[in-house]
Amino acid sequence: MQNPGKGLYKRLLIRCSLAVIAVLFLVFIFPRAINVFLPFIIAFFVAALLNPLVNKVNQKLKIPRRIIALVLDLLVFLLIASLIGWLVYAVINEAISFATGIQTNWSDIVARIDSLSDSFDWLKEKLPPQAVEILEGFEESIAVFIQNTSKNLLRSVMSATTTLTTKTGSFLTGFIMAILAAYFIIADYNRMSAGIKKHIGQRASNYISILKSAVINALGRYLKSQLLLALTAFLFMFAALGIYGQPYALLIALFLGIVDLLPIIGTIAILVPWGIIEIIVGSFSKGIFLIVIGVSFFLIRKVIEPKIVGSQTGLHPLAALMSIYVGLRLSGVWGAVLGPVVLMLIISIAKSGIFNSTVMDLKILAARISRVLNKRSGEKTES
Repeated sequence: MQNPGKGLYKRLLIRCSLAVIAVLFLVFIFPRAINVFLPFIIAFFVAALLNPLVNKVNQKLKIPRRIIALVLDLLVFLLIASLIGWLVYAVINEAISFATGIQTNWSDIVARIDSLSDSFDWLKEKLPPQAVEILEGFEESIAVFIQNTSKNLLRSVMSATTTLTTKTGSFLTGFIMAILAAYFIIADYNRMSAGIKKHIGQRASNYISILKSAVINALGRYLKSQLLLALTAFLFMFAALGIYGQPYALLIALFLGIVDLLPIIGTIAILVPWGIIEIIVGSFSKGIFLIVIGVSFFLIRKVIEPKIVGSQTGLHPLAALMSIYVGLRLSGVWGAVLGPVVLMLIISIAKSGIFNSTVMDLKILAARISRVLNKRSGEKTES
């Protein structure tokens, strides 16, 4: 029987070196590589998603694979281009309309603020002069904030539009590269996959299969948890807006449910500004209502998110909460989104048995260290 402790230090040294190289690669090289090879990465994912459909159509209809690949490739990227164009146009158009609307109706907005301030005259009479000065200063600060916000928004939109215009050439180049790469990969996907498996060997192929299944499993369960959170947002908003009597409550709630899927925005980023605008234009009760439901769902989401993510992903709520917090501290909003996914990947890979030999070597090393320490402790006791 082979001695498991033979070559222990050599194996551990190699594994530690590989771990250090992997960390350095992920920190310093991987982000730059993603940026450089992004069109080809997108093309690979598109090809991987379309390949099962291409295989079925090719087998049933006997249409040449390259024709199917060309048609599906153009349809998918046409859909992506249309969606990106519509989103960019809608965001820029709405932002410019909102900012110019504030500038155009500035006198009316000031009148609304003054009217709102006059409604609190009875309170000013009962407050000390220092408190009245603070309230008046707060009123002026709100007006300055609104005016500066509109100017900064216009400036930012113009700057972003200029940046997009200057980068249109590089974007189109990358987009065309992604289209061409996706076509070539889809057309020869099966042959390329068989060739890769043949050259990397069975063991490496098994590792890749394990990693692939772990990624799909982790992303699938996490997306399911996010869809449940979005459904909760939709039902909450539909009930609240319906009870209040808001017109088009179903459509607005559906929109807010979709917005809740976006990691950077969230429903509170829509409802609070909407509520502030309603207060400014004179709908005080509606503005307060919108702000209250926005803040309320924000708090509710922070409470239920770890539980839903934990129940769907198999993570303990505390582990899900910690992964969200650590991801937020390390990489901001996207870190909070990807934190549970990364933790699930680590757990899935660990359960797959890839690290079993490493764990066994560490146990042997720990046992050797323990024997050495016990031996020294016994020698000291005897002396």
